[in-house]
Amino acid sequence: MSSSRYWAATVFLTSVAGALTLGVIKATTAAAIFGAAAILSLIWFAIDPWARKLLDKWIPDLKVTIEQKDWDNFRHQALILEMKVKIKNRKNKRKILTSFAFQHQGGGIPADFDIEVIREVHRRSEAHHPLRNHSIIEPHDTISGWMVYALPRRLRPGEPEFTFSVSDELEVEYEARQR
Repeated sequence: MSSSRYWAATVFLTSVAGALTLGVIKATTAAAIFGAAAILSLIWFAIDPWARKLLDKWIPDLKVTIEQKDWDNFRHQALILEMKVKIKNRKNKRKILTSFAFQHQGGGIPADFDIEVIREVHRRSEAHHPLRNHSIIEPHDTISGWMVYALPRRLRPGEPEFTFSVSDELEVEYEARQR
């Protein structure tokens, strides 16, 4: 417990003890207050330095979220996905993004995309603020940007399932899945 919280708790408990001694409050009320203070002090001791270090190991450094996704059937040659991705750094250290990956589930008609599809993906990528322009995320900061991908045309209706992942400088992958 930090010294300011320690002194605040000491003053509070001393005043409760004084009020009990003077008969201002009943013994059962004082016991309840002392019990609650004991539980709070245990929580403070647990959360302050030790538990934070333990919890930091279980919380992923980055959180990847797909904020928006737009699908377009481009000239019946390909499905084009434009998605806005947000990445939040949850730690007290700078993170460096090393790569982005996109995987889609489900088949489609195999396609070697012609130059028109490639140009359209490039045009749409440049029309947005691309995520690939970011490579460093400061502590507790958030970045966002757009990614554009072309997928083979599907035989089934609906949006395909996909996974978007980001790798950091330690080659740890963080993903967002869309179903």
